[in-house]
Amino acid sequence: MTKELKLVGGISLLVLIILIGVCFAMTGKPPVEEPVYQLPLADVPVLPVSQPLTVDEPRYILRSTGGAVAVYRRGSETPMLSLDVSADKLRSVDASALTHGIEVEGDEALWRLIEDFSS
Repeated sequence: MTKELKLVGGISLLVLIILIGVCFAMTGKPPVEEPVYQLPLADVPVLPVSQPLTVDEPRYILRSTGGAVAVYRRGSETPMLSLDVSADKLRSVDASALTHGIEVEGDEALWRLIEDFSS
């Protein structure tokens, strides 16, 4: 009789564990995949919302000059930095934006954009 009781108890415990697992599986929500959007560089905001612009942050303009990309301080006609990046090697959207000038606010955003152009 004790063997039968152990067998029934073991089966009951196994069934209980399976039922608990099924209940937990049914209450879980399936993961929601976020859509991935890729915008042309000219349409991407260069300063994240989490970092509001302060008055002290410098503004820069990236332009293509003679086929090369250069960085200017806003209001200056002399480049403060010339990049070893040919505008001809960039995507057409980026090259077009550089002919008009891409305004960048803050040092961190400037270095991020330089890194994007260099890669």
